[in-house]
Amino acid sequence: MDVWLYQAKPSFDSPAMATREERLVVIQKIGFTLVGIGGLILIGWSVRGFFLAENIPLVIRIAVGAIGVGLLILIGSVVRDRVATARTEDFQEVKP
Repeated sequence: MDVWLYQAKPSFDSPAMATREERLVVIQKIGFTLVGIGGLILIGWSVRGFFLAENIPLVIRIAVGAIGVGLLILIGSVVRDRVATARTEDFQEVKP
């Protein structure tokens, strides 16, 4: 038999077979992603204005930049640790 005959069969992973809850989760993820992108654009615009302002001393701009980079590194390490922990956790039913 040809391979294309096997590919023509519908799978349960196709969007047409998705349940209502699965579609809601996808819509929520898209919404959170768009809000996050918009927030990052606004933050980037304000940070750009701060670092290009000539009336703020260079030492202050460098200090704020170092604090920002440090916070991003800490947040990134926490997120990475949480994701690694979530992947390896073995959830078992709670017994009363």
